[in-house]
Amino acid sequence: MTELLWMTGCEFDFIPAFGGHVPLHDENMETSKEGIYVAGDVTGVEEASSAMEEGNLAGVCAAHSLGYLTDDEKAK
Repeated sequence: MTELLWMTGCEFDFIPAFGGHVPLHDENMETSKEGIYVAGDVTGVEEASSAMEEGNLAGVCAAHSLGYLTDDEKAK
């Protein structure tokens, strides 16, 4: 699952507890490459409900960065 992220040049860290190499990301799930967001298994989170929350957060943050959501809409 990480191959595309490696190809884009995202930075990774080796975290054995998360299953190996995981892409570095901030609190908004954005990687070291601006505009690329991650969630779920690729971040080392394999539990479904947590992965869904990460996906929601990543989607909202990506939509905000593209101008589809205002600051107020993002905060909701």
